[in-house]
Amino acid sequence: ERFNERNHEHKYSEWTYNKETGKEERVCSECGSVETREHEHKLSEKEITPNEKEGIHNEVQKCNVCGEVIEKEVACTSDGKVYYETKEDGRVVEYSICSECKERFNERNHEHKYSEWTYNKETGKEERVCSECGSVETRDLSHDHSSLKGTIAYVKEEDYNGICHIITKKCPTCGYTEEEEIGHQWEVLYEDDEYIYVSCFCGVEWDGTKLEAGISSHNHEEEEVLVRKLKK
Repeated sequence: ERFNERNHEHKYSEWTYNKETGKEERVCSECGSVETREHEHKLSEKEITPNEKEGIHNEVQKCNVCGEVIEKEVACTSDGKVYYETKEDGRVVEYSICSECKERFNERNHEHKYSEWTYNKETGKEERVCSECGSVETRDLSHDHSSLKGTIAYVKEEDYNGICHIITKKCPTCGYTEEEEIGHQWEVLYEDDEYIYVSCFCGVEWDGTKLEAGISSHNHEEEEVLVRKLKK
């Protein structure tokens, strides 16, 4: 007769995967009892593969236990930068690069953010630059610089015949500037038989005898001689 009945403590093996049932099981080495549970995949590192759909890639993983391959479609995510390309028709498009599959996606037309028009001395044209893609747009000069008004600066002089003024002309439209260096522009204020009085628009004046100036009478031909010999 049976006697000394007591609860059995199983000594189970490691969990193994049963391909027929699709579950995991373990077996007691003493009584042969089998315990089962739902299978939990132990996946490998994901592998990124391309997808024919734009902005989509595949993530592929394999279970290290059952060998099942799991593949799913995942939306691309930007690497945080914006890239630009100029098409054959002149359009500029911007697009993103996926941080996972490294493929380009989300291509769209780029809207330029241009600077103000500025004058380019080398090309003689006006240009403006997009602050985002660097694209440069040019146009012919929309105005001319033939009648620019300037400001005059007085410069320390070596002598009365040297360069002592700088005329700076700046275009109020495009910012183009040009400079011209000139000497004193003398104007006769008063003269008599012996003395001559001259001044420049910068405020410098000179007076003295015509004899000191090296001339006996004032005329336009001798004015150059006067300018060379005048001293402050």
